Amino acid sequence: MVISPRSVVRLGVSKMGAYSQKGFGIFARMDIRGGVDIWEALGIMPGDNESRHSSLSAIRVADGQNQEAGSERVLVGPLRMVNHLCRSFNAEYVYIPRTSAFIARTTRDVVAGEEITVNYGEEWFGSSCPCVDCAPTDGMEAVVQSIPEGPQEPTNHGPAAAAMEERRTRLAARNQDRATAFLDNRARNSEKAKREKAEKNKSKQRESRWRKQEAKRRQEMAAPADASGSGTGQGAL
Repeated sequence: MVISPRSVVRLGVSKMGAYSQKGFGIFARMDIRGGVDIWEALGIMPGDNESRHSSLSAIRVADGQNQEAGSERVLVGPLRMVNHLCRSFNAEYVYIPRTSAFIARTTRDVVAGEEITVNYGEEWFGSSCPCVDCAPTDGMEAVVQSIPEGPQEPTNHGPAAAAMEERRTRLAARNQDRATAFLDNRARNSEKAKREKAEKNKSKQRESRWRKQEAKRRQEMAAPADASGSGTGQGAL
C-alpha cells in the first residue's frame, strides 16, 4: 500500500543518523496534518491489545492473552518500516480496537518528503541509540531519496537497522503464524456474516411468500360462502 501513487506515504531510503549506511523508511508523499491516521502504514502485532503507543518498548502483553507477559513480539506489515527518532519524531503507534493491528498517527503537521518517525522507547536501543537526534552529525544532515523504479535493497545496514533486523528475524517465525491466523480468522468471520445475512434474507422471502399464499387461500375459501349467501337472499325475495 505504501508504494501506491494514491497513498499519502511512500517507501524510501533513509540515511541512518550520522552514518553513511542506509535503510528503508516511510515518507510523506504530501503534506499531512497532525492527528491523521496513516492506514497505509498498517502493522500487526499478534497478542497485543493496548490502546495507544508512542514507543515499541511501551507495548506490553496484557493479562489473559495467550502469550507470555513481557515477551517480545514483531510488527508485521508496512508499519515495521517506520524508523526511530528520540526527540523529533512526528508520529505514534495507535492500536485498532478488538484487533492485533496498529497504525501510525501523526503527532504534528508533516510536510511532503518528510520521513514518518516514531519513538521506539528508551529500552529499545538503551544508551547506544544511533538516531540522528543522539548521534554526532559533524554538520551533516540526514539525506533521504526516493526508491527508483523496480525493486532495490539498501546498500548497507547501519547499527540501528542491523539491530532491528536481527530482532525481527529472531521473532518472525514465532509470530508469523499468529498474524496469518488473525487474517484468516477475520476472513472466515466476514464470510460467515455474509452467509448468515443471505440465509436471513432467504428466510424472510420464504415467510413473505407463505403469508401471501395463506391470504390467497383464505380469500378463495371465503368466496363460495359469500356466493351461497347471496343466492339464498334472492330466492327469499
